[in-house]
Amino acid sequence: MMKAAVVESPGKLSLRNIKIPEVDDYSALVRMEIVAICNSTDSKIKNGSFPGDITYPTTLGHEGIGTVIKIGKKVKSYKVGDRVINPQIVQSQIEGLSSTWGTMAEYSLVFDHNVMKSDKINDAEHGYDGVYETQKVIPANIPSRQAILLATWREVYSSFKDFGFQQGKSLLIFGGGPVGLSFVTLAKLYGMKPVCLTTRSQWKMDRAKSLGADEVFPADENLLLELNKYCSEGFNFIVDAVGSNDVINKAIQVISFNGTIGVYGTLSEQELRFGIKNSPFNWQLIVHQFPDYAKEAAAHEPLCEYIEQEKISSKDYITHEYPFEMIEKGFEMVEKNQALKVLLHLQ
Repeated sequence: MMKAAVVESPGKLSLRNIKIPEVDDYSALVRMEIVAICNSTDSKIKNGSFPGDITYPTTLGHEGIGTVIKIGKKVKSYKVGDRVINPQIVQSQIEGLSSTWGTMAEYSLVFDHNVMKSDKINDAEHGYDGVYETQKVIPANIPSRQAILLATWREVYSSFKDFGFQQGKSLLIFGGGPVGLSFVTLAKLYGMKPVCLTTRSQWKMDRAKSLGADEVFPADENLLLELNKYCSEGFNFIVDAVGSNDVINKAIQVISFNGTIGVYGTLSEQELRFGIKNSPFNWQLIVHQFPDYAKEAAAHEPLCEYIEQEKISSKDYITHEYPFEMIEKGFEMVEKNQALKVLLHLQ
């Protein structure tokens, strides 16, 4: 048996003893080392506001790192001793539980996407999930604590193509959480300029500045006035890293002609409502609520190189660390807006 984070019902989180998942021909068993709370997705699953159908009780988590301890007979992409990112618990193996990825557990699984593809069983009929493509080995020279932000960075970086980001173009980010700050770091490396951010929190504004933001703006009653002063022709690209109608309606008023507003992550509301009175004639809105697995997988190697070159560092994002048993405390810090990235240690 093992301990796993289970959302029993909206608002009720427990550490439940459940069966250790079983390895099949195409999977490998992973002993988890550290997991991280996704401030948006995990919190919304926990409180019952995640869009789409969630069947409770459900296992939780999709950001984590562990070590392979057992492999199936057809597995070629992993070996015992490999550290891997983002294992998950397969829903069909958990009696009485659904799985919203289930990385927050003492043991989990990775699947050999490459072999499943070559054997032509990478389909729903054979229990295949697209997330398997994103399960990757972490290079031996990258410590787990440095690699843990790859789960966030890969998703953010993979959205650049969806939003059509261009070097030398201006970018404004609404939201100073781990996602918003990741957009700052990665957009600067990508060559966008200026890269700006707005948030309600002073300490997050300070963090954005330390990560290279060209300018930061308090999200107060003077925001639109200050943004128009700074970029009178509007921003070429705007990212809503919050996911709300209020942000979209503000973004419309400071987007450039033919600019792009990208909504990143899960929306907090079920309907989009916005007015276009104060917007330019031409602009586009792109809603990106879920990662493209192929693009996320492709982002793994270049981001690992950024870590090795010390161009990005998880220490800039990690603010709280607790043993796994203190998971409720971790969520409390997130809900109070006192944390960026919270780590939970299982070993």
